[in-house]
Amino acid sequence: MIDQSQGRWLLGRDPQPFEGRVLGRHRPCNDDSPPISRARIDLRQLLPPWLLGAALLVSPALGLTEAPVIRVENEAAVPAAELESILQDFRAWATRVYRYNHADPGPVTLRLTRKVPFGFYQGESVIMPPSADRWEMRDNWVHELTHHATGHDSSFFFKEGIAVHTLEALFAEEGRVPATWPQFGQRTDAWVSLYLARGQLMKLSEALGWEHYRGDTADNDFRSWQIYNLAGSFVGWYVGHYGYDAFRTAFNAEWPAQDSAELERAWLAAILEKKLALFDPAAVLPKNKRYDEYARRLSVGAPHGRESRAWPAPTK
Repeated sequence: MIDQSQGRWLLGRDPQPFEGRVLGRHRPCNDDSPPISRARIDLRQLLPPWLLGAALLVSPALGLTEAPVIRVENEAAVPAAELESILQDFRAWATRVYRYNHADPGPVTLRLTRKVPFGFYQGESVIMPPSADRWEMRDNWVHELTHHATGHDSSFFFKEGIAVHTLEALFAEEGRVPATWPQFGQRTDAWVSLYLARGQLMKLSEALGWEHYRGDTADNDFRSWQIYNLAGSFVGWYVGHYGYDAFRTAFNAEWPAQDSAELERAWLAAILEKKLALFDPAAVLPKNKRYDEYARRLSVGAPHGRESRAWPAPTK
């Protein structure tokens, strides 16, 4: 997810409203934040020559002559051996992200810090906390790095859609489903099936025009979360149906060339053909007031209309 704060919103892996802080986390996110100590490292300085040489053997289809360059700001003081392991791992995933997205975006900075609770992309940097759970770190890295690979210039729908889809597609190659926001262990198609079954699916045209994450009301927070899954599912179908080049044209134009109503019918028909089993959202979403509200809206018998109750005040 991309930092689109402009003084108000920070979009990370679990976007939340803030006024100069992350909701309930009390992390300053404005220009008055304390200066960051930086230990900037070029990845190639950390690796032994034999490993660096092997890493340069990148797919010719990617158009790279050397491995993706990852510069590091190790504010979290991750020990050298662990940092080297992370970087070897992240370089391999970067190659996969760039290949999947037909991209050669140039160097990226990985800023490891314990001052943020989740990953986000800002400028040319992926900013994220270290974790003992390497799959959680890969989840953050792949999603945010996809923003670096595909660029800033598109809509909220397409930027987050391709990031969610890329992560889901690459994890599927490992037999995994992303365990964090927005999927929480369920594929995006399964979420769309649930939204549809519960009468809570946004019109594609509305989702395409949603400008950014909105958390000013419970309804907008819920709808914004839905767009991540909806967009990830739609982008996956669109790439599979029309090809990546056609997707890139839609990404650049911020709207598909085809009629959105016709696309919606074809996309949902493809999902319904899969006959995916419905699941209990309360069993997979995190356990707190925010996600309890998501689960309530997706429960059997929940009202199908929009609501506009004020979102609860930040809590620790």
